[in-house]
Amino acid sequence: MYDLVANAGIGEPLTSPHCLKARLSLLHKGVLFKTRETTFSELRVELKEKMGKRATLPVLEFADGTRLQDSLEIAHWLEEKYPDEPSIFLPDAPVPVDRSSSEYKAAVAAAVGLSEKFGNIKNGFPPFLGLCLPYFRNHLSTVSVGGLLSDAEYFVRP
Repeated sequence: MYDLVANAGIGEPLTSPHCLKARLSLLHKGVLFKTRETTFSELRVELKEKMGKRATLPVLEFADGTRLQDSLEIAHWLEEKYPDEPSIFLPDAPVPVDRSSSEYKAAVAAAVGLSEKFGNIKNGFPPFLGLCLPYFRNHLSTVSVGGLLSDAEYFVRP
């Protein structure tokens, strides 16, 4: 799983709310995975090249090279792939959960609503960013990659 950090390899905390949702979903289903710390520069250059499109995190990369992007898509994939593990959306329901039930659909809709508040720029991201920005200012990479602005220049503008 590609996870977002300000600087890779130095033990900094992971910073993306969307990656946190995917990480918690994987852990909830008991899926073993490796984390690939990814900086903003790597996301904008390397991962974009691999994805062939604008890359956003989280991304799961499988042994065969295929990738799955977006925390909600990852959660749906986990529900389908691991039906005999507790549901991400209805954790107390008997397994396998009936994904066609109105209760399940309501739980998914509620999770999507919460997710939009948690990580959406229009709804809930500004408070999250406000808490994190002082940390980011001191830890963003100042190294330019591939002729692009450094992360510090790109994200923290006067």
